Amino acid sequence: DHGPLPRREFHIAGGHEIGAGVAGPGVAGHGNIRIETGKQDLHGGHGRRDYPEGVAESASTAGAPVNQDRGADRTLHAERLYVPWWGWPLPLLAAVLLAAEVHMGYPGVRAWLPYVVLVPLMIAWLVSMSRTKVEVTETELRVGKAHLPLRFAGEAEVIGRDRKRKALGPELDPAAFVVHRGWVGPVVRVHLTDPDDPTPYWVFSTRKPEAVAALLRKR
Repeated sequence: DHGPLPRREFHIAGGHEIGAGVAGPGVAGHGNIRIETGKQDLHGGHGRRDYPEGVAESASTAGAPVNQDRGADRTLHAERLYVPWWGWPLPLLAAVLLAAEVHMGYPGVRAWLPYVVLVPLMIAWLVSMSRTKVEVTETELRVGKAHLPLRFAGEAEVIGRDRKRKALGPELDPAAFVVHRGWVGPVVRVHLTDPDDPTPYWVFSTRKPEAVAALLRKR
């Protein structure tokens, strides 16, 4: 809107445009770094899309309808992957030994404070590890907080203790959804049939793999 400047302008008074609709400060003597629309990496790696319910752990399909009336969805199988009694002594002993090391090095309040902090923290961790549930309803497979509509559940394969190491090691797809609890022997691998889902299959621990696989095959 103004006439020509009387001398050469070396500084930019406003802001340079960095791609469509994005403004950034200009720097004299440097070219613009342009970011074109549609070429930005918004995820920086493999991203998992949640079901409409916003389940944090779910690898699923955007836009897939989910049964909203949970009361009408009858549960066919339900179990909790709790830590058995023989899994408690060793972690608690480790917490006590770590607290004892701090106790021997510091007198006064710091002598008993590690016991008050570390032991309850270990108990809380064991309780949280025991809260994971595996459920099969008339419409969904639920593992922890993740939900998978049964219409997207493909082949269900039971993997025993002897094959679990390979299934969770060299054979494991990095994009798979895994919920493994070491104190539970077998796992079930469920392949997904949704072409829009980046997750190829689910692998999860269960104490009754044959029953879970049978229900998934009868869907």
